[in-house]
Amino acid sequence: MKAVFLITVTALAMLAELLSGNVGIYLPLTAYAVFYFTCSISAAAGVAAAIVAGTVLDLIYGRTLLLTPLILLAALAAGWSLRRNQMETLLEAALPGMAIGATAALGAAALRMPGGQPPSWLLLWQAVWFGSIGLLLLPLTVFVLDSAARTLGLPEFLKETRSRLNRNPLGSRPRRVRERLVNPNRRKEGE
Repeated sequence: MKAVFLITVTALAMLAELLSGNVGIYLPLTAYAVFYFTCSISAAAGVAAAIVAGTVLDLIYGRTLLLTPLILLAALAAGWSLRRNQMETLLEAALPGMAIGATAALGAAALRMPGGQPPSWLLLWQAVWFGSIGLLLLPLTVFVLDSAARTLGLPEFLKETRSRLNRNPLGSRPRRVRERLVNPNRRKEGE
């Protein structure tokens, strides 16, 4: 079920990215989907999805050099470096979203640059613009995909963590604090 979910969502993200690109709007939706699967399912699944999706996008665009997998992997690495181990809220996904958006925009601009032309200030503004869009787009992606994953019974991006007293590394029952160990001189009621 995980593989079907990963393939379906990645294909839909690629389709939405292609359709928005035909209109003239660049949205790195494939990079956000790949990052979601890297954090929720496994790093290997995310890297494999990035390589396959990037290759397919380059083949659809008719590029001779397959650089989109490298751009997706760079965006994935940028988001991965800014993530927290256990993300509990949507706001914690905003900073990796900014890094993914800026990295993907810089990579896409590098693909569009004619050979030998130095980058302009427009490149910096594109990185800032797509980074700020990523602040909103990755939490929105996480919200939508977590809802679908919860419905299908799959692992989610946002994980609920319990307080330190309720964690038990070996079993599922919470730890209990025995009052006699905390205060051994205290008498029971009725003594």
